[in-house]
Order: sequence, then structure tokens, then C-alpha cells
Amino acid sequence: MTSPIPPWLALLVAAVVYGVMFSLGLMIGREQIAAAPQRRGVLAFALFAVLVPVPAAAVLAVGLFDLKSVAAARGGSAPRGSPRPRHQSAARCRGRPLAGPA
Repeated sequence: MTSPIPPWLALLVAAVVYGVMFSLGLMIGREQIAAAPQRRGVLAFALFAVLVPVPAAAVLAVGLFDLKSVAAARGGSAPRGSPRPRHQSAARCRGRPLAGPA
């Protein structure tokens, strides 16, 4: 299965997220880094919040609102080399009739 996101864009997004998180990490002072092991309960709660309820809420939202990926909304991925179907509103905006059934 191929991803609708180009590999170069995925790498760019990963680099941007890494850069933002790194710069936020540099804003933390040495005192705060030294205090983190002393407050293990807060640290464990923060890790739990990021690793369990947030992904669970995302899965629940996808199921509840019946969200689909871009490939699923298009009806699957087209074979390589075949033309992509045009969006209906794009043809209407240009004043041209749609080619084929809607």
C-alpha cells in the first residue's frame, strides 16, 4: 500500500517537528531538568497522558465520526500511470462539463 503523502514531504514534516521540539527543549533551564527526576509522579502522568488517552481519543473520534483517509474517500488507489480523477467542483469552477458520470 502506498501513502498519498510524498516521501520528501514526510521527511520535511518530521524535520520541522524535530526542530520545534528541540528548540522547546533548549528553553528548559538546568534547574527544571534536574527537578524532573524528583517529581516522578508528574513525569509518569505526563507520559501516560501522551501515550494512552490522546491516541485513544483519536481512535474514538475516527470511529465516532466515520472519518476516512484520502485514499479510502477516493475509492482506493489508482494504478501507477493512470490519470487521477478530477474533483467535480474543479471542473464546475472552470465552466466545463464533467467528463463522464458524476
